[in-house]
Amino acid sequence: MNVIAIGDEYFVTFFRLAGIRGIAAEGEELGRKVKEIVEEGKYDAVIVSEKNLEGIEKVRNELLRTGRLYPIFIVVPDLSGATGKRLEELYQMIALAVGVRLKLG
Repeated sequence: MNVIAIGDEYFVTFFRLAGIRGIAAEGEELGRKVKEIVEEGKYDAVIVSEKNLEGIEKVRNELLRTGRLYPIFIVVPDLSGATGKRLEELYQMIALAVGVRLKLG
């Protein structure tokens, strides 16, 4: 499985130490780089930080719209900790699939 990490320099350094290829990019450049990675088609998984989730939303939505299964996006917290964005996204997906908004807590 070919995996790549993309995010700020600190984020990708951890994955580089583990032997995973990493590309340092932030802001609008991050979105462009992710789009290039998807178009290349040689990676099965892309690791991004939770804080960059909004920056790649257009690319992820395009993949869903076209029915492509790969690459899989693995969203993880960065050094600043979890923001809750990914959890909220999963909550919305479950609500859409089930047809009912669940009440947590």
